[in-house]
Amino acid sequence: MTIAWFDDPTLDDIALVGGKGTNLGKMKRAGLPVPPGFCVTTEAYKQFIEEMNFWAEMKLMLRNYAPREAGNGIRQLLADAKMPEAISISIRDAYIQLNKGQAPVAVRSSATAEDLEDASFAGQQDSYLGIRGVDNLNLHVQRCWGSLWTERAIAYRERNQYPHEQVSLAVVVQEMIASDVAGVLFTANPINNQPNEMLINAAYGLGESVVSGRVTPDTFRVERKHFRVLEQSRGEKALRIDMDVTSGTLEHETPEAERERLSLNNAELRELKELGEQVEAYYGAPQDIEWAIANKKLYLLQTRPITSLATAIKPAQKISSTQHAILNDLLEHYPDPPYPLDYAAVTDSYQQLVNSLDEFGISLPPANQIILLDDDGLTSANPPKP
Repeated sequence: MTIAWFDDPTLDDIALVGGKGTNLGKMKRAGLPVPPGFCVTTEAYKQFIEEMNFWAEMKLMLRNYAPREAGNGIRQLLADAKMPEAISISIRDAYIQLNKGQAPVAVRSSATAEDLEDASFAGQQDSYLGIRGVDNLNLHVQRCWGSLWTERAIAYRERNQYPHEQVSLAVVVQEMIASDVAGVLFTANPINNQPNEMLINAAYGLGESVVSGRVTPDTFRVERKHFRVLEQSRGEKALRIDMDVTSGTLEHETPEAERERLSLNNAELRELKELGEQVEAYYGAPQDIEWAIANKKLYLLQTRPITSLATAIKPAQKISSTQHAILNDLLEHYPDPPYPLDYAAVTDSYQQLVNSLDEFGISLPPANQIILLDDDGLTSANPPKP
């Protein structure tokens, strides 16, 4: 099976469609407002590797070169290859079926190992937004396959003793929403651990500006039970990201009038609150939700469990003055006061730093042991006394 649609029961198989694909299938079949789409399955990736007879050469590179050189060679190998015709035709037919091939799509990697309990591979592969046209789609599917072989992904698997041959990659192809407003919704407040409060970050255009930390968004704190807006803070929202009319995305400055007003009204906040409760009830745990509003219609783009609630109450690990200095330097690169989403950005950046320094024999504790959320925002745990 090369193609699996979001409403196909086979999307329950993480080995076939990866973690992201599996989750989108669950949301679609639950009747949640997920934009339509399909997965290019791991069978397509495996067929590509086998038909091109790449695996022997890939193993040779992995054995003889460091992760960076091996990754560069493997990605070039995959990028230069012509996609097998049978796979290309399947992707073309699915793309044409998706809104008659007129809609721009998001092309996202969905690795089979990204949701494992004993290892986290999420965020190590590529995503592309606003892709238009069959040939362009095939190109970006192939680029997603190649991103399974970045230096970071190779080094992470080797460090965690996870066999390269056991990791495969599906690709999610989903209709893009040309959102007027988008952002993130936390169904429990990760700042103060209050389950009866939701926290919403919002900005104009695509949610990428919020998720990537490119803007200071509007922030809303909402009481769930009686729906009261407890607090609202207007962010600068200095830029917005929108889809380009040809392909990809473009950035431009947000008009002054839009910066000066809040991006969501009470009716939209209530609708977000209700969606949050619906998603949380389905998954049975507090959720970190990506959403978008286009033409007054609310869409659910992605959801994942909130991990920072548990992290915020973990005992802190003692760290050295050198480690503390490195962490503080990292935290200074994020907004003050920080927003909940900054926690994920800081921990991801810090963990990449840990991985890099480890190559030079410099050991740092894992991010979730020394970066905490408290009432004042992001902090380092147990800073050393002068």
